[in-house]
Amino acid sequence: YYINEESAKKINQYTTALLEMYQLMEQAVQTIRGGCISYANKDSGGTSCQRAVEIWDEAAAVQDGPNYLGTKRCQNYLTCGWDYNNTDGSIAITNQKVLNLFQVGQNAVRTGDIVGVKGIIKLIQSAQLVSYIQGVGRYAQKIADFDPPCVMDFNKEYAEGMAFSTGMLPQLYQCDRSAALTVDKTFQLKAGNCFPDVVSTKDFTIEDFLGVLRKNYQCLGVTCEDVGGLWDGEKYYAGAGPCVTMYGDYVAGN
Repeated sequence: YYINEESAKKINQYTTALLEMYQLMEQAVQTIRGGCISYANKDSGGTSCQRAVEIWDEAAAVQDGPNYLGTKRCQNYLTCGWDYNNTDGSIAITNQKVLNLFQVGQNAVRTGDIVGVKGIIKLIQSAQLVSYIQGVGRYAQKIADFDPPCVMDFNKEYAEGMAFSTGMLPQLYQCDRSAALTVDKTFQLKAGNCFPDVVSTKDFTIEDFLGVLRKNYQCLGVTCEDVGGLWDGEKYYAGAGPCVTMYGDYVAGN
């Protein structure tokens, strides 16, 4: 009973809101594609992009669930505030990025810039993945700490991990099907599911699990610094400290 109720609440609050927002952003793009110009006066014979702007603003307004998730998870990963001060009331850095991107995107929508809008949508989607990656990592760590780490005894943690994973699995699947399968199996709500068994070995650790996610950060459009490390209040959890993004040497094109 708890699994069904808790999963439904989390999915509705966090994941369903994402889907609605994506649909509205795409609707704004299609409205622009239908033909509109930046500003139309009564004699121009054109249609302004104001309706597309209104749809875009609706998309920005439905992100309360993802924003709330970001505010909760940034406290766990020390990613609150632009200077990472993590003080009470600090907005998650990822939330600030998303809000800024929506503002920039509104200008692109108003001017009918489809290419610009699509690029901004991709940036918004990547920024919003951060909170879901953090949620998945947090509940994987909780499960890994249990003995035995099985769904039968800790269904609450499995249910919450499953709910958060639904918000990131489509993008992860596009990047790495094997990684998406590992995350999906980790939180499956079926009898007998235990954390180490997802890869048929008993030495699969939280560090290994996070490694599955981290190797796909670049494809997902996020960095180690965006996600941070899982903090227990005094130190980072063993195997869950922050990673560092490695940038290769810049090579100028011919």
